[in-house]
Amino acid sequence: MLDLSHNNIGPTGAQIFATGLRHCPHLCFMDLSNDRICSDGANAFCPELQHLPELQVLDLSNNNIKHLDNRMKMGLCYLASLKWLHLPINCIDLESALRVLQALKERGVVWTDLCLDDFNYDTHGVIAIQLLCLQKMSQPLLIWWLQ
Repeated sequence: MLDLSHNNIGPTGAQIFATGLRHCPHLCFMDLSNDRICSDGANAFCPELQHLPELQVLDLSNNNIKHLDNRMKMGLCYLASLKWLHLPINCIDLESALRVLQALKERGVVWTDLCLDDFNYDTHGVIAIQLLCLQKMSQPLLIWWLQ
């Protein structure tokens, strides 16, 4: 268990911290909420998730993450044990949210609880996410919409 929440790590700190993850292969819970990681930090951090095959819980809430590039998708594809992904209060754009869902699909979701709120989606965006979940997920995905 690793709880670094409320430590103001920032994007540079997230990049530096991420390099140490390869030494924690048995980590199953990581809370990096409220750490001001931002998009740059999250995108740099996510490829290192490949070193955490036993990670079940990842909390990146309230980090001012707006856009997630393909590095997030690449990192999530390795998380075979992930059960709970918490991303609220980040204003993540629709393209990024769809990228996260696609990564979960590609890794063969068994059961995942994905918490989404405070996102910048219009009605079409919400429908697109719901359709992706219904049509392309091999297993059910529980999505929380908190408003």
